[in-house]
Amino acid sequence: MNIDLIPGVSEELMGDVAVRVKELMKNNMKLPLKEKAERNKDKEHLEFIYARLIHVYHEQENIDFMIKFKQIIDGYER
Repeated sequence: MNIDLIPGVSEELMGDVAVRVKELMKNNMKLPLKEKAERNKDKEHLEFIYARLIHVYHEQENIDFMIKFKQIIDGYER
């Protein structure tokens, strides 16, 4: 395997990392790109709104609708 070595990192470790990266990329490619991007984009947007409600509009985190909103956000996969 042709790998550029990083000073202080063994060739064996670099090989292991390269194999793992290829495996992760292969598994990640099973989902359609649009599905992956939009799901992550939606969660990020909901997290932004949630944080804005708390920090800009001073909503309390323990109010029923904020609790439900956080549960919806947490239901999304990363």
